[in-house]
Amino acid sequence: MGLDAVLLHDEFGDRHVWDAAVARGLGDRRRVVAIDFDRDAGSGGRGFEAWTEEALAAIDRCAGGRAALVGTGTGGIVATAAAARRPDLVESVVLVAPRLGAVETALLAPVECPVAIVHGERGRAISSLAIESLEAILGRAVAVTVVTGAADDLLRTRPAATAGAIAGALTAAAWAGPVGSPA
Repeated sequence: MGLDAVLLHDEFGDRHVWDAAVARGLGDRRRVVAIDFDRDAGSGGRGFEAWTEEALAAIDRCAGGRAALVGTGTGGIVATAAAARRPDLVESVVLVAPRLGAVETALLAPVECPVAIVHGERGRAISSLAIESLEAILGRAVAVTVVTGAADDLLRTRPAATAGAIAGALTAAAWAGPVGSPA
């Protein structure tokens, strides 16, 4: 089984944020690898640029082909940047508990691959307007899955449900295409 997904942490975390979700089944269905971003590269003024390069290098090094990028928080922003830069390497993007404020959305770029969001029902509100705005920026429809009983820390508080939601997003056979196209 080849590598299917590279897991990207938030700027304040590390790869261990994914441990519970992987232990609860995410790694059962797909081969996954969680990486640690180089903190020194991030603090050198290159932040997202350096982390984007690291995410792409992880796909190249571990997969030797295409893989999905799954990012939590700002790791999701890195995932979309990587997908925009190298569509030949990124087969899909899953944003877990994404931050969709003005700063984060300014860093997003149009992507060619499917995009999904997994978030907690009690977490940061992701309104239909925010989803429409995200779809306009990315240039494609976004699938949304809500993990019930979870807030923004859904990887920690609801790891099994979150793992199932991520796995479902990754295995969806026919994700929506560009905005305005039939699903």
